[in-house]
Amino acid sequence: MWLDESHVDGFRWDTPGTMLYDGNTYISDAATLITNITTMVHGNYPGRINIAEDVLGMGFDSTWDTTYPYVLTPILANTVDANRDMNLLANALTTNQRFGSAAGFNRVVFLESHDVVGDLNNGVRLPAAIDGAAPNSYRARKLSTLGATLTFTAPGVPMIFEGQEMLENQQFSDSRTVDWTKTNTYSAIVTFYHDLIHLRRNLAGDVPGLKGSQISLLQVDNVNKLVAYYRRAAGTSGQDVVVVANFANAVRTNYSLPFPATGNWRVHFNSDSTNYSADYGNVGSTLVTASGANPAGNITIGPYSALILSQMPFPPPLSITQSNNTVIISWPNSLTNWVLDVSDTLAGNPPPWSQVPAAQYQTNNASIFIGLTPPTGNSFYRLRQL
Repeated sequence: MWLDESHVDGFRWDTPGTMLYDGNTYISDAATLITNITTMVHGNYPGRINIAEDVLGMGFDSTWDTTYPYVLTPILANTVDANRDMNLLANALTTNQRFGSAAGFNRVVFLESHDVVGDLNNGVRLPAAIDGAAPNSYRARKLSTLGATLTFTAPGVPMIFEGQEMLENQQFSDSRTVDWTKTNTYSAIVTFYHDLIHLRRNLAGDVPGLKGSQISLLQVDNVNKLVAYYRRAAGTSGQDVVVVANFANAVRTNYSLPFPATGNWRVHFNSDSTNYSADYGNVGSTLVTASGANPAGNITIGPYSALILSQMPFPPPLSITQSNNTVIISWPNSLTNWVLDVSDTLAGNPPPWSQVPAAQYQTNNASIFIGLTPPTGNSFYRLRQL
């Protein structure tokens, strides 16, 4: 009924492990029921997902890594930078903490949930755990969003809890509603999460490695409290994404960092941007050049901040001109691995883009272009890298 009539995207199963055991007695009928359902969903409803809270396997696509927040939050909430354990942090990024396997899409990774921040378990929201006296302080904002950046760039299916995207600091309770006025009070934090989600989904096509399942550590510096790693999809090259996280309240300038490959690495995200708060420093590299037999480059990164870099160029601007009754849309002919998309609206997340057929492309010495009859309504165009 939920699949056919309500068209749900999938299911999150609450503690199916309690179905499987009565004390120490294994209930085989429960196992059969669960497996029959997950098999039916996958067989008859392609693209739907089954997420378990506490069972790995049995046809579930992913399982909550319920240990992850209890590893990461104490690191983020530590009041002394020198006491933050970067080795413990690195292990949480690369390993499914709940089940001890390599991190991948088989885990849902999160910092807040109804169990973690709810009154049922006397939970505490992450900003309040970081700074109980002032959960909207610079330190609380910086470290909570730094934790979010790691969570969205670690292997797994990222999850946020209602209110997290607007710095909600009140304990979750069925007797207290989420304070939606915080979407205005902390609109810059909402923008931060919007941008982070946009990157995680690779909607601009410049950070494809974040959609993969592979992670490799580049640097675990427990003295300077910095961790760096790169992400990629299996079997790909040239699409790596490097994430650098600074867990110290200090700017790191010209910090030498290993990179997966030589060449230019562009910064697509800087959590120290003043877009996310007027009291941030906007400190950080925008372009890093890695060189040498063992590629390395010097970065600058702000306090309690993260950078996300890749070698993918930013989408170049389109040139749009009109000649008589024809609209000419063009872009440099060197960008042969880019395609043109069109949509009649920018509504939706993402908007309903469709690719302009390659048969409509024309070329000259400088440009790739298409000629169109001016549309009667709105038309929006973008370049997208394959």
